[in-house]
Amino acid sequence: MKSSRYNIFVQIEDDMKLLYNTLSRKYLVLDSNSQGIVEAILKKPASLEEKNSRSNLENLLISYKMLIADDFDEISYIEFEENKTKFQDQSFHLVIQPTLDCNFRCTYCYEEHKKLIMDDAAAERIIKFIDSITKKVNILSVSWFGGEPLLEIDRIIELTNKFKAICQRNNCKYRAFMTTNGYLLTDSIIDRIHDLNLISLQITLDGCSEYHDMKRPLKNGEGTFHKIMENIVKLSYKDVIINFRVNLDADNYDHIADIFDLIPQENRNKVHIIIANLFQNSKKINVYELYRKAMDKGYTSFNKANAYKQCELCSKNGMLIEPNGRIVPCSPAAEKGLYFGHLDDDGRFILEDSSLYYKLKTISALKSEGCKECVELPMCMGKCKLSRYVNKDVCNSAVPDGLSVEERIKLHYYSDVKLNKGKEVDSV
Repeated sequence: MKSSRYNIFVQIEDDMKLLYNTLSRKYLVLDSNSQGIVEAILKKPASLEEKNSRSNLENLLISYKMLIADDFDEISYIEFEENKTKFQDQSFHLVIQPTLDCNFRCTYCYEEHKKLIMDDAAAERIIKFIDSITKKVNILSVSWFGGEPLLEIDRIIELTNKFKAICQRNNCKYRAFMTTNGYLLTDSIIDRIHDLNLISLQITLDGCSEYHDMKRPLKNGEGTFHKIMENIVKLSYKDVIINFRVNLDADNYDHIADIFDLIPQENRNKVHIIIANLFQNSKKINVYELYRKAMDKGYTSFNKANAYKQCELCSKNGMLIEPNGRIVPCSPAAEKGLYFGHLDDDGRFILEDSSLYYKLKTISALKSEGCKECVELPMCMGKCKLSRYVNKDVCNSAVPDGLSVEERIKLHYYSDVKLNKGKEVDSV
């Protein structure tokens, strides 16, 4: 037996540490006495042949993958899990942009807001494509994106009805997601959340109304904060997850926590807080205390699963379709002029740039020696693949969330404590 390369000790109190494994995402809470015992076991564990003489603690370390067999190659295991996720054939994830236009003019937005709207011919090509792929997979996931997708809510409703009928005919489960600025979430749309098969919506606010309205105004310059907040509160009463994204920079940091009080307490367990540094921030602002404050207010704000697939670009069965039917790796890639191909009139994916396609679909942090040596690798997996296409050795671990690996671990523990999940908190 040997100690896992993904074990890390993290101080949580003066005399308390966590032994955390970033591959299994399991941890032990250790007092000063047990720390020495565990360290001794990890340094010199019992051999496989000494199975009957192992202590309960050693068996626990094994079950948490903190102790592993001498011949177990963790890098190969991670590579297997990543490939299994990227190249699976059970589901298909499609990001659809019904329009590239937007009713906002956010000061930091990277998109050009082209006057491009999906027409009937492009919609028909997508419908034929959906009919083809849902005969081969068990789950179809559609993410509505933009621009602002709700500008084309009639098209979304039309396509949703078609997709649901096709999936029912082809015995395929259909589920949907949406990224929206939230301004156009009328009562009528909110009441149709279930009919649209929407599981979650991501909506962004940039702190208090004064700052938000300066950064995220309408095209005519009017503020948007109060309308969005009103819609989020209404949405929080529906059976849907809200991914509540807050963009952060030095000017609004002190006001971020103020908006945590605006969603009713009884609905906060359905709201996932995402605090993201604006990409223009040359120096990332630490967000650890803001996440703790969100948890104190009753929000869900920590993902405890290792994501071997980060976005639609990472998967063989994943792509983004622009309003004109052009297939691109992702929205930022499209802004850089990178695209894979298009859908033809029969709904077939016509690959035009095979070199780009295969390079992007096979990008992996495991091709970087720095990432392979990093204890955070299983939690991070290199994150943005487009940035790794530009530079395979780029480190994205602190982008965009401004957290060290130790802080991520402490937030995992803090989340368990706040949610009273005592059965997940093993003390030694």
